[in-house]
Amino acid sequence: MNATESQRRRRRIPVVLYLPNLLGYLRIALSFRGLRFAVRKQHNDALTNWILASLLDLIDGIAARRLGQCSSFGILLDVIADNVLRSIVWIATISEACREEQ
Repeated sequence: MNATESQRRRRRIPVVLYLPNLLGYLRIALSFRGLRFAVRKQHNDALTNWILASLLDLIDGIAARRLGQCSSFGILLDVIADNVLRSIVWIATISEACREEQ
């Protein structure tokens, strides 16, 4: 298979279904799942989900470059997933700190 055939095959896959983008969706889901665990005071489970989401951030970037699946949508999704995770961790941390004060 030459380069042109490989490029045609990649174009057949919709951008929203690229593997790195699927990992991005999973990162967002894991972030919210971690928040659910944090609210239930299951801190180890929350931390596990957030660490896994962070590791997937590394993996999706590598996958995008190696598979040639870099896209504007993927870049935006990555930024959104990063901000969702960061915001959720802050919300959970502040929420827990407020609970301890009461």
